Amino acid sequence: MVFKTILDDNIIVKSDENRDNRYFDKKIREINFYPDLGTTRRSAKDRLKSLFQLIYNGIKNKNSLKFTFNISYCNKGLKPTKKIFRFPSSNVSECHKVVSLIKIIEILISNLEKNHIATRRDIYYQDVELFGNQSIVDMLIETLCKSLGFSSHEIGAIPSQKGLFYGNIELISWDNSNSILVTKFHKIKNSPILIPRLQGINEIKIIDDINFILVVEKEAVFNSLINSKEFGQDSNSIIVTGKGYPDRLTKEFLSIISQTNPNIPIFAIVDFDPYGINIFKQYKTGGKLDIVNGNRLKTPSISLINGSIMDYLSMNIGEECLRLNLRDFTMAKYLIESFEEFGDYSNNNDLRIISECQRMMFLMQKAEIDVIKSNQPQNKKLYQELCHEQSNICKPALDIVEYIQRIISNSLRNINENLK
Repeated sequence: MVFKTILDDNIIVKSDENRDNRYFDKKIREINFYPDLGTTRRSAKDRLKSLFQLIYNGIKNKNSLKFTFNISYCNKGLKPTKKIFRFPSSNVSECHKVVSLIKIIEILISNLEKNHIATRRDIYYQDVELFGNQSIVDMLIETLCKSLGFSSHEIGAIPSQKGLFYGNIELISWDNSNSILVTKFHKIKNSPILIPRLQGINEIKIIDDINFILVVEKEAVFNSLINSKEFGQDSNSIIVTGKGYPDRLTKEFLSIISQTNPNIPIFAIVDFDPYGINIFKQYKTGGKLDIVNGNRLKTPSISLINGSIMDYLSMNIGEECLRLNLRDFTMAKYLIESFEEFGDYSNNNDLRIISECQRMMFLMQKAEIDVIKSNQPQNKKLYQELCHEQSNICKPALDIVEYIQRIISNSLRNINENLK
């Protein structure tokens, strides 16, 4: 596949150029991305225009290009690092990143000259064929921000708002003059709240005395919960969903809450398939962009409280489970390797995830949370085992809301017992 962007009527940058192409000579032009450290700090527009001119001149003069990004981190203890792209290159992925980077810089300059701030989704849609997917745009913009020392707002490319929450919170920020700004969000019956932009937010204060925070994978499950009596307007909880794979804002929102409210347990319920577990992993580790964001996206304290795949199969719900396909199997293998390398072996939750992935691969079965259906008599034993309820008069859960309520109650009980 050939990726290309046009610098002007005479210069077209293509990703299929390689080191043997006679268009480029052996002279290497190095283009450094670093923050201004002097007393005079140039604007994002001026920095990007300067870099774009260097790129333009290099290609016009038939120079090979070496892009060096000096990534700085906001967290203490994290050493700055370098990321290097070369163009032309025999590596197709590297060429794609360079051509996409040039296009993004061009778009950002145009927006800044018009005083226009765009979402990263808007930028992606300006050249879908070139970028291929949203993640490449997110990665390159994050790299630009961290290497040049600008915020998303300064560079004119803010994250799109996707995630939802339901709870009473205050966003707190302060500046060098100790002025404090508080923005309040309150629950309205049956109305989810869009996770706000968190630029300059230092703390998220939870107004109510809550027992837990629950993260769910699916928006449909989220809506069922906030419309229920147990998790609705008068509940002592906060419900969050990233509507599938969480975006940067959702992960950052949860991370800040966990840091400023460390004593509140955070639970997650996802589909019991490899991709559901990978979604949980995105919240826990922050994903690939976390290191670029100075570890601001991860929530290490989050716990997965789903039942086991064995529960579903042994309780005669197996016919509603699905078979793993090749992509599922590959993802499960990746998750096992990832948790074995980066997981916490003192954490039973991480060890359990490895075991469950192994079981799914062995049995070639997966289950969606929707398998919990209403009024199925065979579910009774499943609910009892998940909740450690041994009473024969225990009624089967009527729906997914009661199912979730029971496994959360059990998880809270286990936490209290461990604290004794």
